[in-house]
Amino acid sequence: MNNVMIGASGGEFSAPNEEAACKRIELLRPVEQLCYEIAHYLLGNETAAAAASEEALLALYRQPRFVRTSEEERRRMAREEAIRCSLALSCCLQHKEPVSPTLV
Repeated sequence: MNNVMIGASGGEFSAPNEEAACKRIELLRPVEQLCYEIAHYLLGNETAAAAASEEALLALYRQPRFVRTSEEERRRMAREEAIRCSLALSCCLQHKEPVSPTLV
């Protein structure tokens, strides 16, 4: 069986094995609150902040570089992704467009 999955943005990526998935999740935990705080600051709404931070974490999970880089770089990547996802959601909300499940 092929271990290739289609990502939310339509791109292919290899399905991680369970051990690799657990490692990625453990690396995401320290930036989870950071993503939410940035999204909440930018959006001013708990529900929207939760959605934007979830999308940011999913995007980070799919980035192979996130696993291989330093903690400082992971925090920088998380900040950028949280800002990007928050702004994407904000644009959808302002234009009353349907919000894509992936925001991108």
